[in-house]
Amino acid sequence: MIVDLHNDVLIKKNSFFDKKNVVICAVWASELINPIVFLDKIKHKVKYKAIEDLWFINRENINIIKEFNPIYASLTWNNENNLAGGTYSDANLTKLGKDVIKYLVSNEISLDTAHLNEKSFYDAIEYLADLKKISLICSHTCFNGVFKHKRNLTDNQIRVIINANGIIGLTLVSDFMGKQNANEYDVLRQIEYFLGKFSYKFLSLGTDFFGADNLAINSYKKLEKFKNHLIKMGLSEKILNAIFYENALNYINDKGEKNE
Repeated sequence: MIVDLHNDVLIKKNSFFDKKNVVICAVWASELINPIVFLDKIKHKVKYKAIEDLWFINRENINIIKEFNPIYASLTWNNENNLAGGTYSDANLTKLGKDVIKYLVSNEISLDTAHLNEKSFYDAIEYLADLKKISLICSHTCFNGVFKHKRNLTDNQIRVIINANGIIGLTLVSDFMGKQNANEYDVLRQIEYFLGKFSYKFLSLGTDFFGADNLAINSYKKLEKFKNHLIKMGLSEKILNAIFYENALNYINDKGEKNE
């Protein structure tokens, strides 16, 4: 079994539904001309869902988020919008961005920090501290300690998410691992780096299937084989079970209970 914190299948192949594994299907709103219509169309068709890039949200239509009932939502994609600065921008969190964060945590929806630049990341953390209510996730990322990339988390950002009792999804995007075509060894390097510095209880998978090309592992079947191979190599089955499904499943179930 695999539990995947981030899969972009909804805007790529609407007929895809993974029956064996638990998949959070993210609506990649950056790719949509009218995200509101799309959200309304699918809100009852998918059990586990998220929103990637809330660029279309304003104070008048913000209740659309709660109606869709995602497990998490991110403020941006890679660029700056009216909420915050994305990965490849230098912008800060805006007043509207703060209002959206307040709305998310007030409705038990996690803030996804994936795609935020460091300025907006720390702006968001500071604002959440002021609210005295923190609900964080980084749904799909790799680690700067292995390869420095604007989309990867620094050790300090990882500690912030862990201290907030959040969860981090390891993505399989080759670019974030410093390779044009990464492989299973590169995924293992990321896992070993995290385990060498942090608790396994905060690491999960966020594949980014259907959202990126050149993945180190490109299917759930291959991920399952990879896990079994690691167990045969002598890695702890308990820890691997936690990373591949238990940590994320516990997080999803906890969010689901709060949103019922």
